[in-house]
Amino acid sequence: MKPDFPAEAKKQTLKGAQEFVQYFYDVANYALTRPEAGLLTKLGTAECKPCTLLERQAVGLVEKKSRFKGPVVKISHVENVTTSLDNPLVLVTGVQNSVPVVDSAGEETAGSPRGDINFRVELGWTSEGWRVRDVVNT
Repeated sequence: MKPDFPAEAKKQTLKGAQEFVQYFYDVANYALTRPEAGLLTKLGTAECKPCTLLERQAVGLVEKKSRFKGPVVKISHVENVTTSLDNPLVLVTGVQNSVPVVDSAGEETAGSPRGDINFRVELGWTSEGWRVRDVVNT
């Protein structure tokens, strides 16, 4: 089921920033397991390279009629590491799950490897609300 946009994420607050980041990863999981293209570019700025890479991955899955068998990322903790509302940094920890890709014939192939994740997500507030500017491994 496509994630609902959290009401708190519509606000230019630190809690709103956290909620938006959680939503971003919920949408990423949805886009890669459904698959559905066009969702992730709306949540990032034009300069967000990790956003573009995730979107390309979703597009590739759609074109190949493939999908990840389950959620790729499980977020365990989201916290603000700055108090700036102009350029907040949000720390994300969790696990990248070991999940195979399923093709149109139902055959499974290697997908994502398991590993811990520690990301620093840089956000920006725009006329359309929060947008991801960058995601950096920490």
